[in-house]
Amino acid sequence: MTSIFKDRHYQADFPVIDMDGHIWDPPAIFSEYLEPKYREMAKTVFQGDTPGLGNIVQGKKVGAGHKYRMYLETEEAAQVNKPGDGYRYPGEDDPYVRLSCMDAEGIDKMIVRNTVTPWIFHCDLKSYADMVEAICVAYNNWCFDFCQADPNRLLPEALLPCFDMEMAMKELERTAKLGFKSTCLPGSSAAGIPLSDPYWDKMFSCMEEMGWPLFIHPGFDAKVNSITAHLLSPTHMCGSSREAYMSIFFGLNFLLDNIVTLGEITLGGMLDKHPQLNTVFIESGSSWRTEVLYRLDKQFHAPWTMSQTETYCRGMELKAKTPPSELVDRQVYFMFEGGDRGQTKETVEAFADNLVWCSDIPHFDADGPWEGGGCLRDILKVSPEVERKIMGGNAARLLDIPYEKAIGTSPKTKPIPAWALPAA
Repeated sequence: MTSIFKDRHYQADFPVIDMDGHIWDPPAIFSEYLEPKYREMAKTVFQGDTPGLGNIVQGKKVGAGHKYRMYLETEEAAQVNKPGDGYRYPGEDDPYVRLSCMDAEGIDKMIVRNTVTPWIFHCDLKSYADMVEAICVAYNNWCFDFCQADPNRLLPEALLPCFDMEMAMKELERTAKLGFKSTCLPGSSAAGIPLSDPYWDKMFSCMEEMGWPLFIHPGFDAKVNSITAHLLSPTHMCGSSREAYMSIFFGLNFLLDNIVTLGEITLGGMLDKHPQLNTVFIESGSSWRTEVLYRLDKQFHAPWTMSQTETYCRGMELKAKTPPSELVDRQVYFMFEGGDRGQTKETVEAFADNLVWCSDIPHFDADGPWEGGGCLRDILKVSPEVERKIMGGNAARLLDIPYEKAIGTSPKTKPIPAWALPAA
C-alpha cells in the first residue's frame, strides 16, 4: 500500500504532546500494588474476560485492542493485525521501551491513560466499594511508578472512584499532591449520573481550582444505560439488522456518545456552573462539532425551546445560560485525528485553539504522529502556527506544563525490539 504522506517519520522543531497515550494495564496492579486483603476478593469478583480485566486480575497478560504498529496507516494495521498473531505493542506496559517508542516516533510528552482497569466499576459497587476504591489507589500508585521513568515526559492520569464522592475527593487530592495532571470520565450517559448533575459540583470545582482538565472517554459497556446499551440491546441483537448495529457500535459508538455528552454539558448547565473547567472530548475525532453546535445553538436560541412550547415538555427550562458554541470556544477541546480526511484547512485553522492531537496508542486504529502531523502538514497544509498549536501547544497550556523539546532526554530507556519495527 502506498502512503499518502510524504514521510512516515514525523519530525517537528516544536514539542509534540500526545493527549491520549494508553497503557495496557498489567497484572502487577492486582498482584503487587493492590492491598493483600483484597487480592483474592478481586479474583473472585472479576472472573472471565471483561474484556481483558478478568484475565489481568487472574494474572494472565493477555487481551485485545492493543496492537498498534509503528508507522502503519490504519488500513495497513488492520491487515497485519490478524487474530492470534501474538503481536503486542512493545511499550504498552514498560515505560523504558515506551520512551524509546516516543523518541522514534517524535513524541516529546504523553498523557498516560488506563485501558481496562475502569471495568472494575461494573461490579456491585455497594457490596465491594472498599475493594474498588483500593483498586483505584493501586492503579494510581502503579501509574505513578510507571511515569517515574521520566516524569517530565510521562504524565500520569488519575483513576477516581467517582461512584462515591467522598472517596473520589480523597483520591483526587492525594494524586494531585503526587503530580497527576488530569482525570477521565465516561460520558453523561455512561457515567450513570449526567455530568451537569449537582452530584459532580464539588469534584469539578476542585478541578477548576487545581487547573485539571476533564477528559471525556465514551463508554463501551452494554451493562450501563448508555448509547452502547442501545446499540447492543437484545432487540437489536436479535433483529434482522444485528450485523449493522454491531458495526455501528464498533465504528460510531464513541462518536454518538460524545455528541450526547456535549449536548448535556452545554444545555444541561455544567459548563456554565464551572467556567474554568476545561473539557476534552477524545476517541471521536472533531469534524462533527460544527453540525452538532449548529443544532445545539438552534435549541438554545429558538422560540420553540422547551420552556416556551405548549405542546412538548411544558414548564421545562434549559439550565444553560450561555449559547453552546460560546461555551465550546471558551472551554471545550476536541481531538485532532489525522485519519479524518473530511476536514478542510479552513475549518481546522478556524478551530485551531480548541484542538489537541491524540494518538490512542497502543490500539490497532491509533493515529501515529506522522499521521496526525502529516495530515496537518502534507494534506491540509495548515500554517506552521496552527500545526504547532494542535500537535502540542494547546496541550501544554491545558496541562500547565513546560512546552519544551524532550525527545532523547530520558535518563534511561530500553531498545525497541526488532520484531516490533516495520520491515525495511
